[in-house]
Amino acid sequence: MCDFVDKRLETIRKYKDIIMMFGGAGAAVCIYMDFRTVVQEQAETSAKTAEILRTMDLRLSNLEHQNNK
Repeated sequence: MCDFVDKRLETIRKYKDIIMMFGGAGAAVCIYMDFRTVVQEQAETSAKTAEILRTMDLRLSNLEHQNNK
């Protein structure tokens, strides 16, 4: 059993650079996907806010126009 573990650990030590490279690439992909989700949510929220502000501006303009008559 000890030889089996030693061989596996030796293999891991031998290829640790490659393992770290793929691990880092996997982490970068996860962070990128999370970042894309955050940006998409912010864009949707910004669009909704802009629409609400345009509606409020139109209503306010209509009220001001009615008061000036």
